[in-house]
Amino acid sequence: MSTKAAIRDSRIDTRVDTATKELIAKAAGLAKQTVSSFVTEAAREKAELLLARADQTIMPAQQFDAMLAALDDTSVNQVLQAVLDRPSRIDSR
Repeated sequence: MSTKAAIRDSRIDTRVDTATKELIAKAAGLAKQTVSSFVTEAAREKAELLLARADQTIMPAQQFDAMLAALDDTSVNQVLQAVLDRPSRIDSR
């Protein structure tokens, strides 16, 4: 967020059970925040995390290395080569 205060011009309403409300209120108090700012900040952090993950592909290093090796493999795939060797159905005159 920028250094300027964001203009709060929209509302999000939600219903929660009493236990959840009490849990959030207790956590907000420990964080010295209002419930509203606590919930807003938590929701924003979660949204940013999920959106950042959507732009990335995460895999174990071993799987990544195997993928790169497969991409670098220049050997001829026999099945694909057989398809390429078939006569074309398109007249290329």
